[in-house]
Amino acid sequence: MLEILTPEVLGEVIALADGPGVRGIAVLGSAARGDASAWSDIDVEATVAHAAESWSVRPSFLGTRLVMCSSITAEQQLAQLVLPDKAIWAVPSYAAMRVLVDRDGALDRLQRIARSFDYAILRPAATTYVREKAASACEYGYKIRDAVERRDESKALHAAAALTARSEGIVAAALLTPIRTENEYYRTLQSNAGPAWAAAHRAAFGLGGGDAFDHARAAGRLFRETIRLVDDRLDARSRDTVARTLAILP
Repeated sequence: MLEILTPEVLGEVIALADGPGVRGIAVLGSAARGDASAWSDIDVEATVAHAAESWSVRPSFLGTRLVMCSSITAEQQLAQLVLPDKAIWAVPSYAAMRVLVDRDGALDRLQRIARSFDYAILRPAATTYVREKAASACEYGYKIRDAVERRDESKALHAAAALTARSEGIVAAALLTPIRTENEYYRTLQSNAGPAWAAAHRAAFGLGGGDAFDHARAAGRLFRETIRLVDDRLDARSRDTVARTLAILP
């Protein structure tokens, strides 16, 4: 792996991210962890004092290296830590970040919180998330049934992609497994959810072959496996909604 954060690069990163309202600057991701490759970008997050001073992601280059510079308030950073679907990503990222500028000490405090974070406190919120998302995902089960019967390839592919993504999110939140890097997201989910879910997940991407309708049916099987994993987290209302949907999946 490459050490890409040379003193020269760090100076240029600060120059790219700094400006009015900026209270802190940190490098996240592989560059911060020290496991970047020749093709890795540099993820930079600037902490701004007020949301009005924030900006959308700004891509730029340092030589041939892509730099993705985003902004966020300190309040928004902390808010991620109480949401199970966000915390599994944010906590490992902030624990490993490399702080370059910290004018008010907020990044130091954030990193200390991340490094001692206890995911168990998120279990009640994760249960609520699972119930809500499992029930709302049912819409795509009905879309899949309709698409298969009508032989509507576009609808089948869209519904399959949506149901697959929602199944992933449900499992990730239910397991509360930290995601160190997006490159490991699928591998982490498959490892922790078990071989049956992993096989259904691969099939939902069409890795088992077949056409768009096979792809859609596979997404339905993935949803079924997802519900099997989280059934003990459902309440009567969400379980009834899910059960009706599983009964009509092709």
